[in-house]
Amino acid sequence: MRRRNILRAAAVGTLGGIGSMVGAAGSYCYFGSNPAVDPDVYPGDVGIVGSRDHFVCYDGCGRHPDYGKWEYNASDVPCTGNELIVFVSDGVIPEDAADQVQYFRDALDEHAQGDTYPGRSASGPHDLVVYTWDAGGPSPSDERDLATMNGFKLAQFIMDYKASNGGVPVRVVSLGTADHVGANAVRKLYQNGYSVESLDFLASVIHRGYVEKPDPWNRDIPMLDFPYGESKDTYGNAIEGGCFESDVYYRTDQDDGDGVFGSSVQLGAHGYDDTDDVPENIQQHDVTGLQFDTIYGLMTAEWDDDECGATSSFRYGSVDFPYYRDSIEYTHYPGTDKPCHITFEVENGDGIELYATKDGRTPTTSDYDKKVSHYMYNKRLTVYHDGDYDIPALKVLIKRYEPEFSGSRTLSTSVEEYGWGDGDGIRGYDIPN
Repeated sequence: MRRRNILRAAAVGTLGGIGSMVGAAGSYCYFGSNPAVDPDVYPGDVGIVGSRDHFVCYDGCGRHPDYGKWEYNASDVPCTGNELIVFVSDGVIPEDAADQVQYFRDALDEHAQGDTYPGRSASGPHDLVVYTWDAGGPSPSDERDLATMNGFKLAQFIMDYKASNGGVPVRVVSLGTADHVGANAVRKLYQNGYSVESLDFLASVIHRGYVEKPDPWNRDIPMLDFPYGESKDTYGNAIEGGCFESDVYYRTDQDDGDGVFGSSVQLGAHGYDDTDDVPENIQQHDVTGLQFDTIYGLMTAEWDDDECGATSSFRYGSVDFPYYRDSIEYTHYPGTDKPCHITFEVENGDGIELYATKDGRTPTTSDYDKKVSHYMYNKRLTVYHDGDYDIPALKVLIKRYEPEFSGSRTLSTSVEEYGWGDGDGIRGYDIPN
């Protein structure tokens, strides 16, 4: 078991409580409430998952009463225990979606052989699934709503797939208008304690600010309206905490204001603004002038398993926060030989703030590398090795925020750590002070 998503997905369950997994036989699993629509138009070795005909649009768009919020259709889903790649098509008709995924599959298979990138074991053995859905609607906001509602369904499928396949790694690639589908799926998984290996954006039409983390002091960050009465949010926290890595591929040569890449405010046209509110585990790539098969090859090159995450260490425990203390400190010493990614979380953290350092210095409210504010839903932070030095210790200042937290409390803590190379696991321990 290498990474967080494997450990998190060990418990069988469903996000929406619909119990959509039916069973498994041989190298295929049976998911969903119904077979996928038009399965015969897709390549024979690609599984089909989606929501064709699940939504209706007239004066706005909404769910058809025959289908549930988390419900999806599926056919021919491979279950071999290999890494799963979910290619989220661009919301086009089934025949065009089939062409998109076949092009992606052909490029993936070609580059996986090392013909273009010699010596790379990027994708390794993998299974491929296409997520197919109906885009469109009376307005751009209706199309966005359709995409975000599909994110709930995709999240449920990923949860079901992990539960029936021992928590295998899952990667999500979103093309064009499918960006909200993939990103909201990762957001819903993150809110429920699950994650994916990677989330890639290609030709994304979402606002470039949606990949930033919410910041009440920065009004330039746009907040996104989510369906089903959920609070406004962005995808920044989910990207940082809900996937191991994320990559954005943008092309300035298609910034015509009318194509799939759209105008300069869209992520696929010029990438994101590199600010302090951008997650540390996201990268962007200017692929102006490159053909899609080359871009797909670059994607798989970013998935090299010899990189960060080859080893892992997990620690779970608790720490007492007495009523007479304004703050306490928590120190984690790395459990892998070469740590590159450490996530600290307090599960019952209402009314606290977190301030963390990764170089061993003592954190304060004015001197820290990462901060989690009291109003944030998840009390979780992640620090990354940036190439300049190792992570000798993760130190966290846990500060009380009145009046939300009074009295004493025992805080439930967890540390999930990932390392470089081929080390053989735990060598350290954590010490709550």
